[in-house]
Amino acid sequence: MEGLQDVLITVVDNYQGEENDVILLSLVRSNPDGRIGFLATENRVCVALSRAKQGLFIVGNMDMLAADNRTWQEIRKTLQDQDAVGYKLPLR
Repeated sequence: MEGLQDVLITVVDNYQGEENDVILLSLVRSNPDGRIGFLATENRVCVALSRAKQGLFIVGNMDMLAADNRTWQEIRKTLQDQDAVGYKLPLR
């Protein structure tokens, strides 16, 4: 596709040791059982959140992630304290 030649799409497990200027992280987990799967594993969360040099944008269901998981509760609080939670992504 034109304009996407410099876009890398990969799963978190394949991104360990890599970095990028801007990362759009999709954490789309919504299910009636509230299961967040691998997003409950701290080292995977660390990899997912620590690879952006200039900007990290997370798309996901933060309420479900934080419902029964202390790590995501702390992440949500930190993001809220920084006024970094919203329902839209401003484009420039």
